[in-house]
Amino acid sequence: MNTERPEVLYHYTTMNALCNMLNGVTDRGDGQTPDYRFRIWVSCADYMNDPLEGVFFRKCLHEAFLRYQSAHDLPDKSGYMPFAFTALNLNRQTFYAFSLSEHADSLPMWVAYGNNGQGVAIGFDTEEFARAAAEYPYCHFLKMAYRTGGEFAEMFSDEDMARAYEAIRPREDGGCSVCYADYDFLHDKYSHVKNRYYAAEREWRLVFDDRPDLPKQFRERNGLILPYYEIELPLKVIRHFVIGPCTNQALSRSALESMLYHKAREFRKNERKVLLSEVPYVLR
Repeated sequence: MNTERPEVLYHYTTMNALCNMLNGVTDRGDGQTPDYRFRIWVSCADYMNDPLEGVFFRKCLHEAFLRYQSAHDLPDKSGYMPFAFTALNLNRQTFYAFSLSEHADSLPMWVAYGNNGQGVAIGFDTEEFARAAAEYPYCHFLKMAYRTGGEFAEMFSDEDMARAYEAIRPREDGGCSVCYADYDFLHDKYSHVKNRYYAAEREWRLVFDDRPDLPKQFRERNGLILPYYEIELPLKVIRHFVIGPCTNQALSRSALESMLYHKAREFRKNERKVLLSEVPYVLR
């Protein structure tokens, strides 16, 4: 997999979400040198668009576990896997993610994430974004890998599966204990591998574990209460914006440029381009 970072990555979202971001711009500077900051929402993966992401992961891990046992003619511990998943909190998506795409102007992305073409794509300078996010401990910024079930199962090395096998310790009462440290290898695979059905999104993720040291926020969307974290980033990580194809593009561009001008001098000195989608798409 080519993991070279593109120059710009795009977050497709609604105009309402963009307004919330920009209305929250604050100056953390010393009064002479401005340091404009804004916040992004890093959302719980339980509420993301792939309802089977965790199921897919557990199925592939179980398949790799069975392969390892069979190849090495070991006593069967696979019956303890459901307990291990519960003990390791793998039955739920326990990470939080902010998703970006390599696509600058993609019809499927507009439909799925850009309010059916009525939203906006925020173009982030990839290196600036990664550098700013790295200030937060325990975060990971990686490109998604897309695999079939068999391909995913093969990503687990013999060394990894040996640790996983030995970490499950059956007890006389029929239960088992699990050595958590021996499952550390799961972390990146759990949050950065998806089914091939989603490969066209060409996604990158900023991922956080559930963080007791950060205040958790909550918002409502489509009848659900969604947990998320607010992460503060410098405004300079934004390279440009792309207005969706189903907006009134002229008015949207004018309003966004006016908003940017009034929210921070940073935008006045260093022009952030407001681009227009060229996708030929209308709502009927």
